[in-house]
Amino acid sequence: VRLGNGAVRPLFTPGDLVVQEQSGMLGIALDPDFANTRAVYAYMSSSAGGAADNRVVRFTVNADYSAVSGRADIVTGISYAAGAHSGGRIRFGPDGLLYITTGDNRTGSMPQDVRVLGGKVLRVDRNGNAAPGNNPPPGGDARLFTHGHRNPQGLAFRPGSGTPFLVEHGPNF
Repeated sequence: VRLGNGAVRPLFTPGDLVVQEQSGMLGIALDPDFANTRAVYAYMSSSAGGAADNRVVRFTVNADYSAVSGRADIVTGISYAAGAHSGGRIRFGPDGLLYITTGDNRTGSMPQDVRVLGGKVLRVDRNGNAAPGNNPPPGGDARLFTHGHRNPQGLAFRPGSGTPFLVEHGPNF
């Protein structure tokens, strides 16, 4: 965290963080009601459970910004392959839901496979549950908002309408 006086204070270093190629600590988002919840969300590559994956974790920041506690892994099992094309932008939309961009791990068929989480934009609530109104294809994970992406890493919302805009790296491997 960067404090008001300009000092930088590390808050946490997860022991299960995997740093490889294009993976590691990939994205961060504050809860829209941070002043009350003190919740911060991170998209990271992890070795928790033995096998590497990408995941979204939620922490609570203490009042003096010196530590975090209460880790909850709210979305796990996001595709991971040797640190390649992990995506990684997370952001709360104007609808109060959390949007998560995931990469294709340099696997061309992954973005169209609606049973896996790579090559997608996920839309979930603050606990990682599927957002109401998601409309995944038949057999698709309920958290899917869009699919067919290579390596999306940018996400913004149009002021007023709230329309999401996604930026990803082109169609070639």
